[in-house]
Formats: sequence, C-alpha cells, structure tokens
Amino acid sequence: MSIETVKEHFNSIRESKVVVDLRPIANAPVLKTGKFKVSGQETFADLKSRIETMVKRDTVYLYVNNSFEPSPDDYLFDLFECFKTGEQLNIGYSLTPAFH
Repeated sequence: MSIETVKEHFNSIRESKVVVDLRPIANAPVLKTGKFKVSGQETFADLKSRIETMVKRDTVYLYVNNSFEPSPDDYLFDLFECFKTGEQLNIGYSLTPAFH
C-alpha cells in the first residue's frame, strides 16, 4: 500500500461530521451555541480560531475533556475517534490558562 493510498483513505474517513460540545471553564462566557457539528477535516487550530471569534477574544485556551491541549494541526476527526465521550468531542474553553 502506497503512502498516497493511505493519505486518500484517511482523507475520506475524515469527511465525516464531528459533534463538538463546548464547555466554559472559569471566567469564560457561556456560548449560545455550545454544541454543533463541524467537518472532521478541520484542524484544532481551525476550531480555536472559530471559538476566538465566537467569544470575541484574540486568545482562548482549549482543552479536550478538560485534560490537554492538542497540537494545532491535529484533525478533529482524529481527536474525536480517540477521545470522544458518547458521540461527541468535549472541549473546555477558557480565557486564561486553566491547567498547568
């Protein structure tokens, strides 16, 4: 199996939608739309940018299952497959660093 074949396979399964459930941490504002579907091909950086726009801030801190901050280039589908709770990916968001 060639590398291109493997890349094509992963790209095809990443076309699925992922349910993201956003949960505020500490002083973060509660969002009107805290749960929504996004493309599995979006990266964690894409999601972070979207949430920064939603909360009208230049920087937010995001944590999968309130545990860790993934690499910006991780695909949401990959994170969903590894760390989903039920059928959603739980993301905590904060305006200041929440965990050290």
